[in-house]
Amino acid sequence: MKKLIIIIVIIISVLICGIMHTSCSSNPTLPRVVVMGEPDEYVTIVDEMCEKLETAFKQLSNDSLEHFFSDWNAAFSFETDMQNNVIEEIYKIYKEFYHPLDVKLNSDSKYAVVQNNILFAILDEELFDNWSKIRKTINFETIEDFRPQLYLPKDNVLYLTPEYEKALEMFMGTLQNNKEDATERYNFIRPYIPILRGHWWGWHIVTHPLVHRIFLDTNEYVARVHWRIGYGGGETIMRKKSDIWEVEKTYNTWIE
Repeated sequence: MKKLIIIIVIIISVLICGIMHTSCSSNPTLPRVVVMGEPDEYVTIVDEMCEKLETAFKQLSNDSLEHFFSDWNAAFSFETDMQNNVIEEIYKIYKEFYHPLDVKLNSDSKYAVVQNNILFAILDEELFDNWSKIRKTINFETIEDFRPQLYLPKDNVLYLTPEYEKALEMFMGTLQNNKEDATERYNFIRPYIPILRGHWWGWHIVTHPLVHRIFLDTNEYVARVHWRIGYGGGETIMRKKSDIWEVEKTYNTWIE
């Protein structure tokens, strides 16, 4: 029995070693987020991004950091080719809802980082208040590579990708294992993006409000947005009037 357990442990260890890749190797003493089983090209891109951040940090080079973010800004633009009317409405709802500069949490940062994907579902309006009942049965759709046009100058918008998110997570490291270093990294990067410490662990890379999901009624005239700001969140009811989505009511419903 002991031999069997030892063999199983060895096999698991070998498999884990085969799929794990700890990036940003220029500072191997710092704990890093692990990239699990990703394609080599993805890992290489993430490594290169993280190394740029690491080099800028070690040299305390604001010029290098500015170059990193300006390259990111120039690499992506907002989406103009919508797949269908429903997706177009989701983009419109998000644009009218998302005003990150109105959130005090985001003050004194140059860029807003927009989430990479968004969940939505179409259902009857009377079901909007039955989230606890329908959450296990509803079928959500996901918009990947979500790049909405915003009421912000294009030069101040960063559209998040999995590569940039992972690189930033690895650069920031973990608060639990090295609080002093993590604080220095936070202070270095905060003038550019309003990164936020997680309440329990990790970091919030997306600039809040973070939209968890959007419910759109079957007639496409009423929507409910579930969102998060900092360590709390809520819901916002929006209604379309003359083809413009307007906020009707907002509720704070939870806090960590």
